[in-house]
Amino acid sequence: MVKRLAVLAVAVLWLAGTALLFLPPPRRSAAEETYLCQWQDGVTQESYASVFAGFSGADDAHIFLERDGKTGTIVASQAYRTAYRTLDTGSYAQVLSLSQEACMRPERAALMRTFSRRLWYANGLLSWNGETLIAADAPPAGYDGTLTIFAGFPAAGTIADLGVTALDCREGVEFSASRLAGTQVAHISVAPPYASDGRVVTLDTAGGRRIVCAAPTATSLVLPDADFADEGALAACASLCELTLPFAGSAKSGAGSEREGLFAHLFVSDFGYRVPETLAKVTVTGGVLTANAFYACPTIAEVNVCTVAAQDIDPDAFAGMDGLRSLHTPRADVRLTGTFAASPLPCGCIQYTKI
Repeated sequence: MVKRLAVLAVAVLWLAGTALLFLPPPRRSAAEETYLCQWQDGVTQESYASVFAGFSGADDAHIFLERDGKTGTIVASQAYRTAYRTLDTGSYAQVLSLSQEACMRPERAALMRTFSRRLWYANGLLSWNGETLIAADAPPAGYDGTLTIFAGFPAAGTIADLGVTALDCREGVEFSASRLAGTQVAHISVAPPYASDGRVVTLDTAGGRRIVCAAPTATSLVLPDADFADEGALAACASLCELTLPFAGSAKSGAGSEREGLFAHLFVSDFGYRVPETLAKVTVTGGVLTANAFYACPTIAEVNVCTVAAQDIDPDAFAGMDGLRSLHTPRADVRLTGTFAASPLPCGCIQYTKI
């Protein structure tokens, strides 16, 4: 019996030893891992603890450290880059199925620090716990003001109450200026077919490019060239002081559309014109200026339409502008409210200045 047990034990040991030959070598523990960090004056080997302590930010390819007033850079792995881009631009399904298994420990920490500080929305409020999206009822600790929207759209009051300053709208999200009224959103990123420069959102349609909305906190805006503008596209911009736009009204021309020629078309809210009292300077670069184009704009003091063709400006385009103090126009026979001095300009236009 003893002999049989001894033989059995030897057999078990032999099998175990043979199996070990085919197993991968053990991974080094996280405590033993080191990470190369490039500084302006050289390269250092960093531990997880030193990376965590010096972490100052991350992008889609690097982790940044800050130490003694200097910035160091750790080049991230391909697994990290894939994970970052999924969280930064991916769909709801892609974010939910994200795996960080191949990421190094500092990379997982960088993703956690970066993306757990924002809010997410898919017909309900969510937060990212470092592994997946979970239901949330309040902004996370250290909230950075970003709201990523996958589906649905929270009410403007909810966006305002949450303190959202940046909207990140993924593919399939539809929105309008009315959904931003009363909020403090300063930056908007979008997915096709929408486009954005960060502050002005446009939509490419079969008929042409349409101006949809702009960041409510903007005080100065230059609208991109477009063919149409939504009614009330700038209604949420209650603090706007200066505006440059490609045309006044709903469209650059009347071709193929029912064109609304009023500048105030951009500020329709609750079925009324709500041009901000702060708006003092307007530059129109093209399109057609119809009679009374600046109706309901009593506080605008300066208008520049130098690049609009003279024949496209109605003589009564600026009628009723009681607050107008300065007009730069190629047309010499415009009718203005009040007494103005006219001076020729080198560009061939006339400068009208209220006396």
